[in-house]
Amino acid sequence: MGESYSQTYIASDKTLAERPDVMRRFLKVMKAAGDLMVADTQMAAEAVKAMVPQADVAVIKLQADAAVPLIVNDVSKTRRHGKFLARHGQEDLGVGWSRRMAIRKNKIDPMQAVSMKYLGS
Repeated sequence: MGESYSQTYIASDKTLAERPDVMRRFLKVMKAAGDLMVADTQMAAEAVKAMVPQADVAVIKLQADAAVPLIVNDVSKTRRHGKFLARHGQEDLGVGWSRRMAIRKNKIDPMQAVSMKYLGS
């Protein structure tokens, strides 16, 4: 597969139509949280612990440390946050969820299900 996406958010058409401001704010917060985690995995692990007292900070930090190279790499350095390429959508459709959902690769255009308009502001 090579290049793909490590994180994608899915929302219903109803939510997007009725509450677009919520989607914009959610995406902004998730981007900021991801940036903070990449910058300081220890702080991120401690923040999770503050929300989930039974969590193990050492385990969470190991998970965050393992995730950083998936988030910051040669591919991500050349593309801005929120850029979705049609070829990646087709690759993901072909190797991932299409198998589980019995969707034939050329029967759906994943780009018809993608909206970038919620990334602004």
